[in-house]
This record gives sequence, C-alpha cells and structure tokens, in this order.
Amino acid sequence: GMDTEGTCVVVASLFEGPEEARDILTNQVEPIVSQFGPTFALSINLVARGKGKLDVAKELIEKSFAMWEKRRKEAEKLAKGKKSTTDVEMMITAERHRRFLSALKDSIQLSIVESAGSFDDAPLHEATISMKRLVMALSDRRTLAALVKSFVGAKRILQLEKETLGYLVEEAAKDELSLQDQGGAPSISTLEIELQSQIVAEYEVNVNGHVFHQLAETANNMMKGSRPESEWLRSSLASARSNKGEGSIIYADEISTFAESAIVEAPKKKKGGWQNDESFLSQILEAEGDRDAKVPDENSSWTDLLDLIDVLEAFGCLIPEDESRTSFRITNAGDSVGTLSAENALWLMVGLGGAWDVTGASSGYDDLTKALEAFDSADIGDGALSSESDSGSQAEAEGLISRLLNLNPSEMAGYVAGLTTEPRRNNADQSAAGCLRKMSAELSSAFQAVVAPAERFQEVQRAFLVEESASTTCRLELPPVEVVTKWAAGCSWEEALEISGSAPGDLARTLHRVLDTLRQIGTLSPDPLPEKGTEGEPRGVHPGIRLLCREAAKAIDRYPVKEPLLFDEDEEGDEDTKVEEDENAELTDEDEEGD
Repeated sequence: GMDTEGTCVVVASLFEGPEEARDILTNQVEPIVSQFGPTFALSINLVARGKGKLDVAKELIEKSFAMWEKRRKEAEKLAKGKKSTTDVEMMITAERHRRFLSALKDSIQLSIVESAGSFDDAPLHEATISMKRLVMALSDRRTLAALVKSFVGAKRILQLEKETLGYLVEEAAKDELSLQDQGGAPSISTLEIELQSQIVAEYEVNVNGHVFHQLAETANNMMKGSRPESEWLRSSLASARSNKGEGSIIYADEISTFAESAIVEAPKKKKGGWQNDESFLSQILEAEGDRDAKVPDENSSWTDLLDLIDVLEAFGCLIPEDESRTSFRITNAGDSVGTLSAENALWLMVGLGGAWDVTGASSGYDDLTKALEAFDSADIGDGALSSESDSGSQAEAEGLISRLLNLNPSEMAGYVAGLTTEPRRNNADQSAAGCLRKMSAELSSAFQAVVAPAERFQEVQRAFLVEESASTTCRLELPPVEVVTKWAAGCSWEEALEISGSAPGDLARTLHRVLDTLRQIGTLSPDPLPEKGTEGEPRGVHPGIRLLCREAAKAIDRYPVKEPLLFDEDEEGDEDTKVEEDENAELTDEDEEGD
C-alpha cells in the first residue's frame, strides 16, 4: 500500500543482516525506470484474458508505464533535437564487412575463371575444388554461420586445453622444487604432460585447418601485387576496418568477425520501417556523414508482444482460429507456459519436451545441418545444399522425454537447474565438457539431447526477430548442475558450499530458484486426452516428468533451504499426497491406452 512517510521495513534472514539493511537505506536512490517487457507467460495470459483475441492485450500494453515512459523520452529527444545513430552505425559497419567478403568471393571466382575459362566447367583439380569450396562457404549465409560457430568453438576449446597444459607444467615445476627439498613421488607425471601436449597439438591442427584460415591465406595472396582486383580487395579491407591503417594482411579471426557481423546485423529487417535491401544500405554508406538519420521505433512493447505470439504459435502453444490471426486458441502446452513464472517459460517447456516446432519455422536449422554435412563431405555437385528438409522437431522432443524419464529425482533437480539458473561470474572458468564429465551418464545424455531443441528454439526466435532479453534467453547453464544434484541427493550444506565455491547466500538463492521451478512444474494441470483434430499438438510436460519434479522438490526442500516450520508439514504432506494420487491415476490411464 501507500503511506505518507515512506516507511521501509527490512526483514533479516539467514544471509542478510544489519549491514545489508544499512546499505539499502543509505545508498543513493536510483531513478524509477520501467522494467516492463513482454514475456511468453504474459503473452499467453493476455490472450486468455481477451478470450483468445488480442484487443485486450493491446489495450493493456498501451497503458503500461513502459509505454508512457517511452513516449516521454521520445518527446524529450525531439525537443532537444537528439537522435540516436547507434543502430545506423552498426548497419554501416556490418555492410562494410559484407562488402569485403563479397569482394573476396568475386575475386576467387575470377581466379577460377581465369585459370579454366569458366567457373562451372573448371576441371576438378584439387586446387580448383578447394577454391570452389571457399566460394560455396562465402555464398551461403547458413554455411557461413555454421563456420563461424565451429571456428569460435574450436578456438575456445584450444584455449582451454592450452590452459590445462600450462597448469600441468606449472604444477610439475612446483613438484620438482618440492621433491628436491622433501623427496617423494611427483603428483604430475611426464606422461600426463605429453598426452596433454598431444591434445593441444591436435586442436591446433583443427584450428589451423579451418576454412577461415584458408580464406585468410587466399585473401592475403590475392591482395599482393598491383592488379585491379588486388587493389579492390585492399580497398575493401581498409573500409571494413574503418581505415584504421592496419596493413593489408588479414587473419582468420578477422574473417570470423566480419562473417559474424555481416550475418547478424546486415542485411537485417528492422521493425518500424527499415528496408531490407542492398540499395538502402548503399544509401546509408553514401550519406554516412549525415548523423541526423531517423532511427526507427524498435522498442515497441506491442511489436515485441506480437513477435512472442508468433513464436508461441510456432511451438503449438497458440493455434490461430482464423486466417487473419486475430483470435487464438490456447493449447494445453500454452496453458502450462502461462502458469509457469520462469523468466523464459516457453524455453523451460521446450527443454522438458512439452513443446516443439509444429509449423516448420526452424527449417533453417535443418538446412544448416545439411549444409554442414554437404560441406564436410566436399560435395560440390548440383543440389548439394538444396535437399528437402524434414523437420525432426517432434522426434527430438520425444527422444528428450525418453531420456528425462530415465533420471532419478536428484538428477532431475540438476537438469532443471541447468535450464533456469542465471550465469554467474565464478562459472566462467568451468567448461561445458568439464561439467558434463562430472555428471552421471543419464544426466549427461539428457543435456546432450536438449541441444538440438535449444538450437531450434533460437532459430525460431531469430526467424521472428525476437529481441534478446532475460525473458527470451535460451539458458543452458551447466556449472550449477553438480551442486544442485548433490544437494538433492543428500549432501551436507558444508559439502554443497565446497562444491559450488559460492557464498552461502548465492547458493541458497540458486537452490530456492530451482525449488520454486520444480514445484511449479510438479503442480501443472494434467494434460487432458486429445480432442479430435488436436492429436498432433504438444500436450505439455509428461506426467512422469512432473512426478520426478515433485520428488526432486521434496529432496531439495531441507534446512537451510527450508526453515523448519513444523506446523506446515502435515498440510504440505496432505497436498502432495493428493497430487501424487491424481498423477498416478493419469499414468495408469496412459498405460491402459498404450495396451
């Protein structure tokens, strides 16, 4: 409520005391800024409130504090004559990068034509095949995106392996000094260092043999000399670097940066009126001295909400009831998304196998996978990248459900932690491979099975131009999985603190977050029997998974995560018993249907 004096009451807890209360009361007061942003759960609930129509949703969005604040800021900017050009500058930079890659592709094609008389009829010598593969990589956006991902991943793995080697060498040196003083056996053997050196050498070969290294070497050779195409390439490179005078040698890392920039930023359809063609970007480059260019309205909460509705429709949570798409029916999966309070409720539903792409919006993921397969096989024949795509989204979801049902409650707790926990600074040093090695085979298999649905989820969001935010981020955070799994399995609080390396308050918040999510999943409404015409729709979280989540919640909910309140135990026990009876009856019905 509201009071006339502004009284503030700070309640102490196990992890916050007088010092934290003093900081809250005495720190500088930050200006009030709206944190409102549409989420998948809000989108479902607004559609439900409008009985399937979007009129109520639009009315409420327009009345939000965020829209009022946005209109006020726009009025202030207009009055002061200040107009942002950040997005224009990003597009200009991306277009410069794209033009260099295009110039490089044209130069390689010209080289093939000069040596063979025709690009298509060039003899299939090893050198020509290699050059054609480079042209193929630069010609296909999805192949280029996949190459960026593989190059960045390979570089990161190489860096981690080098750090491991450095650690082993450092520890071996310490052992040697210690042995000189005290004697004994070394903890790091020479064989371990040699094996790690071999691993580093193998990854160096992989990185140095990457297509981007081939492109960089080819570009450097073509920029030598005084031929017109050499001068053209040098000029394009200088422009891509914003004329910073860094010479005419390009490296694989820079090729990767150019490719990523060109793919992500340009040409990219902008909400609010940016055109999506090369002539528009050319006009920007020609007039880039004009810094009064009008930046389109990209922060409309209503537009963002419509984008989320498109994604929900793609994953079978909303079904349009007419061709105009002004009225929707909420499916059982959609109802579950609206019930969950997780930041990204739809991703949580996808990560549990309760929803999948039913419209084929993620077909780009299949195209990318097939493009990679074609590129790896060096198949440069006609149609190598144009085979028909048969989305396996539902099959991937069913495979994921099968693996989740093999988990025990403590492993399910760890899995949910991986889907919902926020990344922390002290997690940055833990590699995904290292985290997976610490898991059981069943839990590791479950996380590997969710990778493809995660890729599809991100592909659909990109297809519908969903802005990245906390409510749309597809999280897969592996470092907290171990401590949550061990805590649910019964380890002590001291052991959990040692495993996590976190402060007590941070660990408690992580466990509370996972506990709350598990409870929500466990109490989702049972999915009804499919009605006629709805057999292919996602039906939400499998009852067996909901049962596992309830058992996992019970395992986590112990001191100090749960403060002992003895008078609550009987009531909670009665409620859990009733839910389990309903769930067991539902599982029995499914078994009878299968028979």
